[in-house]
Amino acid sequence: MATSLTSGAKAKRRSGIARWQNVLGLAVLAALIVTYAAFSAALIPSTSMEPTLKPGDEILVERAWAAYPFGMLPSRGDVITFKFSPSKQITDAVNSGESISALTGGSGVAPGDKVLKPILLIKRVVGLPGDTVQLVGNRLVVNGQTVKYDYSTIPTTLPGVLYPYAVQHPIKVPAGHLFVLGDNRSNSDDGRYWGTLAQDQVVGKFIGIFAHRKIATQPGDPGDPMP
Repeated sequence: MATSLTSGAKAKRRSGIARWQNVLGLAVLAALIVTYAAFSAALIPSTSMEPTLKPGDEILVERAWAAYPFGMLPSRGDVITFKFSPSKQITDAVNSGESISALTGGSGVAPGDKVLKPILLIKRVVGLPGDTVQLVGNRLVVNGQTVKYDYSTIPTTLPGVLYPYAVQHPIKVPAGHLFVLGDNRSNSDDGRYWGTLAQDQVVGKFIGIFAHRKIATQPGDPGDPMP
């Protein structure tokens, strides 16, 4: 009788361990699925974020829903990927002196038939809602204070260029928007040309570089959408 009870207890214990192993296995599987869904990879195609990111850098990006849950704002200094909308592409073309027809595959004289779609770009957040931002030469001034970077930038060689936003005059970032710049101030098509970015266009947050491959360096944004 005693032996029978002991065997039953062992069997019950084994059954309990098996159940917990199943639960733990499902929890690990769920965590792996969520982790996989929360991250993506992208390739840097241009020099606009040098020296931080170089053409050919393969980067890990945390998706916005994971990096900024419940509508959280990015922090100043975060490097983000975002959708560059067709309307912003047109604004950019007008303000940078490019041909709008060229955006649609035309010759610059004759319009093309390509339908504009959002493209993916990467820049650094320098202004949050309510901030007043201005670039004075190569100084970034936010809310009247010169920003001391904890990252490196390539200074502009043409500080007197008549950028429409945040150079000749400060810009006040409206609610629900961000102001972004490329770290390569001399070769970045960023908020200086097309203004502020709606927060709901943020796709993800740059986490790190995991590889690098040689690619042909492209001229500059926004014609260099990230793959």
